[in-house]
Amino acid sequence: MIRKADSGDIPNLVILNSQVQNIHVKLFPEVFKIPDTLLLEEWFSDILGSDDICVLVAVQNETTLGYLSVRKLHKPEHVFKKETRCAYIDQVCIHPDHRNKGIFKALLEKAAAEAVLWGMNKLELDVWTDNSVAVKSFEKSGFKVYNQKMFLPLDP
Repeated sequence: MIRKADSGDIPNLVILNSQVQNIHVKLFPEVFKIPDTLLLEEWFSDILGSDDICVLVAVQNETTLGYLSVRKLHKPEHVFKKETRCAYIDQVCIHPDHRNKGIFKALLEKAAAEAVLWGMNKLELDVWTDNSVAVKSFEKSGFKVYNQKMFLPLDP
């Protein structure tokens, strides 16, 4: 079952988020912080009360299998670009024991339905190139690359 998360889901959201955050820390320790349980609890508590963010959980027999957070994103028009509005997927995590069972697809379908209710006509997300599992999952779900970020390390 896919449903909107509530405050009772926070402990499980923190556990799942920590799994993803630890992957990011391993890939890019210069960018990402080691998860802090108390700060994550506060963060989830704050966003669960927002009208601009929807956190969805996949639950089976009272076990949280995964979650997805999606938010309204608005970039105003400026001299170079037109206004952009979309639903932006901030985070996705499926517990490793429950991957490849259609949970991500179900969460994505529910997020897309929420985006349509918001009046949005597309979903966007960022994914770290070195996170090949995530990249393949998003591509398999129909996401297309339309922009890339690059960097050049500099010696201080």
